[in-house]
Amino acid sequence: MDAALTDEEIDFLQQLADAGAVGRIIAGLSSRAGFLRLVHLKYVTEQYASLDTVVYCITDAGRVALRKSHRTAHMKEGAEPGSSCRERD
Repeated sequence: MDAALTDEEIDFLQQLADAGAVGRIIAGLSSRAGFLRLVHLKYVTEQYASLDTVVYCITDAGRVALRKSHRTAHMKEGAEPGSSCRERD
């Protein structure tokens, strides 16, 4: 399942990728609300450490989505305004 990611979601996935196997601990219910979509998309797993504390870890699907988002960002940066593949032929 592919979905367009927000800048906040991309940043969070990058933080999780950087954290490695230990993941990232998030405490407080309000701070976790934005990550529910990533869990639903199976880009992130969640494991409850306590009633209000969750450990998030990136999945293989999340790593793929992160790579795709970086690739898309680089393509947008490298494209000239108004250019297309046909114009380059």
